Formats: sequence, C-alpha cells, structure tokens
Amino acid sequence: MLQNRIPRPKNKRRRRNYYSGKKKRHTVKTQIMVNKKGMILHKTKHGNGKQHDYDMFKKTGPPDVPDDVEIYVDQGCQGVKKDYPDLKVKIPVKQKTNQELNKKDKRYNKKLNKEWVIVEHTIGKMKKFSIMGDIQEQAHTL
Repeated sequence: MLQNRIPRPKNKRRRRNYYSGKKKRHTVKTQIMVNKKGMILHKTKHGNGKQHDYDMFKKTGPPDVPDDVEIYVDQGCQGVKKDYPDLKVKIPVKQKTNQELNKKDKRYNKKLNKEWVIVEHTIGKMKKFSIMGDIQEQAHTL
C-alpha cells in the first residue's frame, strides 16, 4: 500500500474519513502490484487514509492474475489466505507473543524480504520522482 498526503479537506465528513491517526495527517491509500523487475502492473483507485490495508484489499478484490502467479502481501493482510484460498499468496510468518520464530520461519521471512524490497524500492521511486505522493497532484482528485 502506498499512502499519500493530501490537503486538509473542507468537508467535515471527508476530513474525518481521510485522516490517518497513524500518520497524523490527511492521506489517501493506493494499492499497487509490481513484477520482479519493479514495473508497476496494477494500481487501484485511491481510498481514504483511515482505512486499514486489508480492508482496502477486500474492497477492491484481488487483482486479476493467472493461477500460477504468486502474490506477495505484507503482514497487514493476515486473513488473505483464509478469505481467498484459491490465490497463491506468500505472507511473512508473524511472531507470536513472547515467542521467538524458529529458524525455518526466519529463513522464510528473510527470503520474502529479499523479494519484497523490490516493491519498497518501486514505492520510493514513485515518491522521489513525484509520480505519486505529491500533495499538489492529489488535490484536484478529491
């Protein structure tokens, strides 16, 4: 998910919906899908910044991909395997409270992180070159 800052909306209801308590500002979220080379394959319309990442994923639905394509999601989408059993989903193993991850889970997470860094670099490039993440760009779309 890509979270972009927007100007403070004039409408009180919009102000409440777009305010992200985590970021302490008004934001919109956009879901992107990237291939292994960092090319953007899919981008959803932006949703309000107050919405949780997985709620947005459920609302927009999984992107149309062939059956053999694996989808990598972050830990914010813990219920995706249960809700979409037909998708090939790779999700990091979450650490239980007061328990260490075993070596197998740590290796699995490390492997996923090496592939996930491509997504993070793509998001960083989008912000760096003002493709997304610019306040002026988002102002007219609300």
